[in-house]
Amino acid sequence: MAATQSSKQSANGEVTVHELSEQIDQLKTEIGELTANIGRYSRQQGEHQLEAVQSAVKALPDEAANVVRERPVAALGLALGLGVIVGMMTGRR
Repeated sequence: MAATQSSKQSANGEVTVHELSEQIDQLKTEIGELTANIGRYSRQQGEHQLEAVQSAVKALPDEAANVVRERPVAALGLALGLGVIVGMMTGRR
């Protein structure tokens, strides 16, 4: 990051205000670059995750159909159970 840390010192060994100002400006520039890089990386990772989720969602109907074909009684029991739960939640009390 702050690769230019060799600060120039005045004759008495102290860093001047101008030199500190230059260092602060350099740090601001580097922080801006890092922020931009992090934003690009996050966007790329988000796009990859979105693609993975979309492909998984596209496969769900086929997988659900396969499960129903392989275990029709279990699928019917699950549907009945979900129907009872939803009915209890939405029914009048």
